Amino acid sequence: MLLLLVLSSAVCHSADSTYYGGTVRCTVPGYMPPDSKWTGEVQFHYRENGRDRCEQQFSWECTSGYCNGSANRQGPVVQTTDKDQSGQNLWCQSEGHFTRNFTRDQKTQSYTLSDSGCCWGSNVNGKTNWTIHTEVDLGLRVSPGPPTQNTPPVTATVPTLRVPQNCFSTLPLLAYDPDGDDVRCHFPVNVAHPNITLDRVIKLTISLPAD
Repeated sequence: MLLLLVLSSAVCHSADSTYYGGTVRCTVPGYMPPDSKWTGEVQFHYRENGRDRCEQQFSWECTSGYCNGSANRQGPVVQTTDKDQSGQNLWCQSEGHFTRNFTRDQKTQSYTLSDSGCCWGSNVNGKTNWTIHTEVDLGLRVSPGPPTQNTPPVTATVPTLRVPQNCFSTLPLLAYDPDGDDVRCHFPVNVAHPNITLDRVIKLTISLPAD
């Protein structure tokens, strides 16, 4: 079997822990008024997948925007949702959520929360460092009629996928947009694998040569 690391990975706090991947999404509960200035809460839900450890690892630091005005209001709250049953601690998945307050004004409408570090699982490209981030865009939709709140895309794809080695595979990634917008994905610069492609309809195509 080939272990496919999807998206980004999580923070490594000790040398004996290996991380396989992570996903994050955010939502703005309730109604966001079309005023130029707004202060309210944004909810975040994330998954992290790794080996040996299954507790909270992400710190989710605010790295751009008016970060002094963004602070955790609640959480993170983390729980284990799945794990290796062999007793060898080969992998473990946990899910967490937290709420953070943000302010939108004419100067700042977007924020970035991120984490980075080391300790990718063993991979053919020899990559060790990783970055995971999410951008919070508090702007309003530009569409006919009065301004409305934009709803971020939702993804249910797990951070780690397994596919048969030496087989051609196409994997549809589970993602949709509640507003009906197109959801598009891309690889970060200089990290794509030569035998793996990601198209605009959110499908991974994997073609691996035989050993």
